[in-house]
Amino acid sequence: LAGMAMLGLLFVREGNDAETSLTPPAFIFVDETKEVSATGLSRESLLQSLVVARNETSLSLGLIRQVYLTTQTGTTTKEFVPAASFVSLLSPEAPTDLLRTLENPFMLGVHVFEGNQPFLIFKVDVFDQAFRAMLDFEPRLEQALTPLFSRVPRPRLPGESTQATPARFLESHFVDRIIDNRDTRALTDDSGKILLLWTFLDRRTLVITTNEHTLREIVSRLKNAPRLPLP
Repeated sequence: LAGMAMLGLLFVREGNDAETSLTPPAFIFVDETKEVSATGLSRESLLQSLVVARNETSLSLGLIRQVYLTTQTGTTTKEFVPAASFVSLLSPEAPTDLLRTLENPFMLGVHVFEGNQPFLIFKVDVFDQAFRAMLDFEPRLEQALTPLFSRVPRPRLPGESTQATPARFLESHFVDRIIDNRDTRALTDDSGKILLLWTFLDRRTLVITTNEHTLREIVSRLKNAPRLPLP
């Protein structure tokens, strides 16, 4: 009996020593996943790790890699980084109303198109509050996401038309754009090329990315995603 008890104790210890495995939740189908540990990292260190994960993504054109963030909660346990914690780490001045309405989980991904384009998908529980908060966040949004969301558009081809930059309003450099009949807020360069955009696909789904092609791919994958409840 004593021997059996010792074996049982060893079995439990070995089981506890095995690190907890997490399955990253995704809003859309992804072609590859990559874990990045955020345990104890500063904003600069975390962004550096995420930039490495973005740059090292090596997939065929049009495919998507999901980058999911975890934090160590014990010797052998870890959990996903909450959406509000992630945003507040990127920008301590992020609107409180935005942080309050963000739900878990969120998704960070890399879309292979004209380089590796990052994107974020958040779920919110109060649309009006989230929309107003995003407008308030616009003057700081680019800085909050730099250098992860920094984009240099490809050179314009000879004879390729330019798109005039619409008039700006508020204190933001973002402008209104219609992409696939969706109201979008976009940061553009002098020729009208999009550098950063955000939009609500519905009253609960906020997307932030660097170009309209990645937005279209997200919309397409959302339409074809299985209707399964997120954990």
